[in-house]
Amino acid sequence: MELEDVRMCLDGVGASAEPEVAAELLAAIENRWIWIDIDREGVERLERVIALMPTAQRRLTSRLWTALARTVTNNGARAREASAIAVDLARQAGDADTLADALTMRADALLRPGAATLKDGVMVLAEAESLVPASNIWLHLRTRRVRANAMRYLGELDAAAQAYGQLRDIHLQLRNTDEASVLALNLAATEHQRQQTEKAIALLQEVLPALRTSRFRDLHLDALADLCGYLLAVDRLSEACALVQEVFTTSDFDGSEDAPEAVVHAAL
Repeated sequence: MELEDVRMCLDGVGASAEPEVAAELLAAIENRWIWIDIDREGVERLERVIALMPTAQRRLTSRLWTALARTVTNNGARAREASAIAVDLARQAGDADTLADALTMRADALLRPGAATLKDGVMVLAEAESLVPASNIWLHLRTRRVRANAMRYLGELDAAAQAYGQLRDIHLQLRNTDEASVLALNLAATEHQRQQTEKAIALLQEVLPALRTSRFRDLHLDALADLCGYLLAVDRLSEACALVQEVFTTSDFDGSEDAPEAVVHAAL
């Protein structure tokens, strides 16, 4: 379905219309608004349809709140608030799959490096894992990724590195290259924490060619920022400076504030 078709469908939902069709579409889209840098539009549309949902539609409304939480994942407080509502509605609905997904997102929102909510996040994740059916491969992989994050944040670096590596291999086999690239960044960060910085450098150098043509521009820039920092950590200054130059010569870079500050600061 083309973006304009999606917009036309969602624009047709008003106070006098049943919002369930739009809700199903938004729940399926989830956080994919981020993929094409229109996450603000996604948040606005999710909030609009959530406000129109009947009270009895707890399962579907929970899915919308989970989608909202994933779309605002960079806003920790907002993601925690939205995921808490999603979990509460899913419990009321009594749907195990919906609850498992909401709990996974809730755990992801709580699990942040050094956060006071780490212990709570681990408990929430354990409940989510207990509910995920073996047949739901995507939700199973999602919980495994959050588990790998938890290991890393808790300092269990060897286990985290192994988990990220296994997940990356699975997504490569599934040809889900974008998720595999995200996992490569996580694995590289873990290797750097394990004092295996050369491994981190080699890994990011391996994935950069694919990221240069990826639709996820931010992921490409994040990889450049991380790689620049790792190169500086092992005194490979000229290579780090070349990466900074790449940011400013990227074909779609227009000199705006989109270049990650971390890349520039790392080279100074």
